[in-house]
Amino acid sequence: LFEKEADNAHTEALFIGQLAAAQVRQLAQTGVMAQDTAEFWKSKLVSQLQASNEQLKRLQARSQWAGGVTNHQDAFQHVFRILLGLYSLAVSPGTAGMGEGVQAQLKTALTVLTQFPLNPLIGNMLLRVFQEYSGNGQSEIVDDLQSSLGGAYDAHFKPTFLLA
Repeated sequence: LFEKEADNAHTEALFIGQLAAAQVRQLAQTGVMAQDTAEFWKSKLVSQLQASNEQLKRLQARSQWAGGVTNHQDAFQHVFRILLGLYSLAVSPGTAGMGEGVQAQLKTALTVLTQFPLNPLIGNMLLRVFQEYSGNGQSEIVDDLQSSLGGAYDAHFKPTFLLA
């Protein structure tokens, strides 16, 4: 009686992820979350993104997914949740004091992700994360990503779009 919708397998997991991200972002914005807690989770998410990039490379090497590997259901959900977590923590007071090592790893991991053919939602989410953490020297990456998204680029993309 209650079968999973065949046309959009992402919706329920995406909704839960967006709900959690909205709450974490609110905690981070208000300063309720301790700086060391935010830094710990940013570091964990950067490590997960690096591992995910390696998995995406292997998946892309052995299979051909229409629109790229980020359209694969498991890859999409995993990568989108990582980007959502990074987005939600970007407003924490610890962002300005983010360790240089973690900041460099984040920039590298995000840049590696731009080398894959991107699902439009992942591409727009990646762009928002770049914008949230942008510093000197990242504007060229943002411009390149916007142009590579072409018609899929949404200047008004809201990462928690299912909550609206």
